[in-house]
Amino acid sequence: MTLITAGFTKVCSANAGGVKNIWIGNRSDIAATGFTLTSGEYSAVTMEAAKVFFKFEFDEDTAEFRPAGAFENNTILVNSEVELGMSGLSTLMMARMQEILEVSACGMVVIVEDSNSVKWVVGYSENFPTNSTTQGRPCKARTIEGVTGKALGDSNIATLILGSNNNSMPLVFTGTVPV
Repeated sequence: MTLITAGFTKVCSANAGGVKNIWIGNRSDIAATGFTLTSGEYSAVTMEAAKVFFKFEFDEDTAEFRPAGAFENNTILVNSEVELGMSGLSTLMMARMQEILEVSACGMVVIVEDSNSVKWVVGYSENFPTNSTTQGRPCKARTIEGVTGKALGDSNIATLILGSNNNSMPLVFTGTVPV
């Protein structure tokens, strides 16, 4: 049985909203040893030989990380989503969106760096590690939508929402993202 073991002290420092960076990696590119857990945070990730995460750039103020937990039928449910918007529909953008849709069958692991320089791991957990010996609960494409807009001043943008269902909240990553 788990018990509440401590309170929470309000943080009186800068606490900016938004996202600075997003890296996406193929679930299958993470080695069987996966992420290294150190004092409740991931301090490193081991990749298969020559495999890396890929940085996805997005338009200012279009990216968001949304972890949400609930307790239902005596079960912990955590739904984590990462949303990003990329302007300028193009052949290259359509190719990346197609790849994300296709890799969703096996899934992705996403590292999100928020505006406070804290990196979060989505699509991997200690309860469902994502590596070559277990399927895990990786991120998958929830929705990918491109719009040209109607008026000349409207956004021409693609919005991607990636998500993972798990039974634990995402953990912080303190290591260097392998790119």
